[in-house]
Amino acid sequence: MALSTAALVSLAGCGPSPLLRVTNSAINMGQGLPDEMLNTHLAGIVAFDEIWADEYGRVARNQLYTQGIERGKPEYNMRVVRINLSNTGSALWIDKGELAFPTGAIVPDHLPRLHAGDIVEIRQTKSWMSMENFAAVREGNIVVRVLCTASDSAYKACVDRAPKTGRIPGFGFTNTHYPVSVKDYGFTFTPMFDAQGKALRPYPS
Repeated sequence: MALSTAALVSLAGCGPSPLLRVTNSAINMGQGLPDEMLNTHLAGIVAFDEIWADEYGRVARNQLYTQGIERGKPEYNMRVVRINLSNTGSALWIDKGELAFPTGAIVPDHLPRLHAGDIVEIRQTKSWMSMENFAAVREGNIVVRVLCTASDSAYKACVDRAPKTGRIPGFGFTNTHYPVSVKDYGFTFTPMFDAQGKALRPYPS
């Protein structure tokens, strides 16, 4: 899959800072995901094993920063994962579904630790700053459920049954009911890590 400009700007040398958000906005020329991919449930693939936000590599931290996960803010110590989506648009030589879009989502307390390759359903709300102030407003991108577990022996068969965007499985619309608010799911979201990144509790099994 080709990377979108959102991914390219995150590969730049600068680390998370307000300049990164300005640069991201300028390079993307205000564009983002098409409207049909906003305020809906989408299948996406977990990009990295779930860890404390500060322990992700620079590129992943930059991408999460453009989604509102900022050091020193409460969201930084919540469970958060980087998610790869597949843009439903196409451009030039890039077929439908072959343009990757990096985003992220807050993980509710009850889900097991997520790993790279897991296919999950997420509540996709915005192209940018999708998790900003989540701890206060309790609205934004969240993981709704796990669709396929990478460590499962039946993973390949599960992926083959997963939603597709174009020819690529594991991405796309799940077409499940989209509640008005995050609170309607009945999930809880509490800090997982302290200020030094020490886990406050074990992950659910």
